[in-house]
Amino acid sequence: MYFFSWENGFVCTGPNPTPPEGWLEDVLERSRFDFQHESVDGVDVYVAGEISAEDVLNSVPSTQGWVRLMFKHGPIVGIELEVLNATKEKQSAFVHHLALSMLPPLLTSIVDIDAMWVPNGWNPEDELPEKAHEGLEKLVAGWHGLTVPEGNLARACHRSVLDSLDVGLLIGSAWSHGDSIEEILDSLKEMNGNEDEKLLAAGVFLEAMKEATEGIRIDPRGGIQEREGRLVEVMEGASLTDAVNALWEDFGLAGLKSINIEGEEAQIIWEQQLKKPKPLKTFLKGLDSSRKKAQQKAKFPYRSGVLSGAVGAIHDLILTGLLEGPGIAERQATSRHDDIDSAAASWAWLCAANRSTGQEWHFESLARDRGVAWMEATKNLLEQGKLLLDDEQADNSGFVEALKALHTATGQQQPLPDQESA
Repeated sequence: MYFFSWENGFVCTGPNPTPPEGWLEDVLERSRFDFQHESVDGVDVYVAGEISAEDVLNSVPSTQGWVRLMFKHGPIVGIELEVLNATKEKQSAFVHHLALSMLPPLLTSIVDIDAMWVPNGWNPEDELPEKAHEGLEKLVAGWHGLTVPEGNLARACHRSVLDSLDVGLLIGSAWSHGDSIEEILDSLKEMNGNEDEKLLAAGVFLEAMKEATEGIRIDPRGGIQEREGRLVEVMEGASLTDAVNALWEDFGLAGLKSINIEGEEAQIIWEQQLKKPKPLKTFLKGLDSSRKKAQQKAKFPYRSGVLSGAVGAIHDLILTGLLEGPGIAERQATSRHDDIDSAAASWAWLCAANRSTGQEWHFESLARDRGVAWMEATKNLLEQGKLLLDDEQADNSGFVEALKALHTATGQQQPLPDQESA
């Protein structure tokens, strides 16, 4: 036996669960939502919020999203997800209000409930993954069963749909195919950052979507996580800096290419940002000086750390002194040494750079004697390095010859590596 209570009293409909005429309108009127009634193709549709009655009736997905109650006696009720989101903790859920107006309170005997939401950028004509529909179905069942709080339903529906997506780029709750820089830039409109920051980020994201073998999620703290599919997601709360720095090691070079920095210069700038990450704004603001330094480094045939032994130690001190400043190189030269050759290399540079006065106490006499023997070759290499930086047209052949002479002077057995592999 079914009973329905409303303004006209208490009505028993016997074994038939069809509500009496006027009952639904009364229940909706007594709810906290402001429902608007519209007849669409002969069907009574009631909607609350900024959603279209016609879209709710015809199951048209929307970025507002809705829950839909399809009463078995004909009427349709749609409630925008954000309207449900406004439900306060102590307010009873709408389905609870509905169930209290009938006995037994078996809503499934009179209504079917579903939900729909798509992210910004999603083509409403494209079908969501099956996993999205399954997730929404579970959440609606939880809402109906009062295990999913009404105030959390909108956020839970959003998350369920977003987690089901397996391709493209997801920025917060905005999705795009991410097939081009232009399309990605359009997705970044709502994120903080200037044009240059977004262009760099777009290059990084595009490369990540092309090359990543699994899904990537950047969480609100800037941490990187795996996710299903091959979608790249930047969660709400994560900044452009968080996202780019998280992806920089694998895809930063592509970002630099998007702002027309390539080759050896890009490699050096990429390494600098990888070792000491800076906020994008700071990084780009200092890019002119970074590019100049990268261009200077690119003139030399070998990078720091590539060459071994005494030759490598002298070479690296010369590069540090020329590119970072002699004070930094001096601190490195006077720090603790692992062996006589490394100490001798440091003394050779100090003498060649005229920075040895008062530094004798750092070195054993054997290291100083050996360093003095290497000083002329070291000084020649230092002068060639200065010429390389001062002359825009100079090639590095003079520096290479001076390096070979230093290699001979030190008697180092290990040959110099090919420049191409350095």
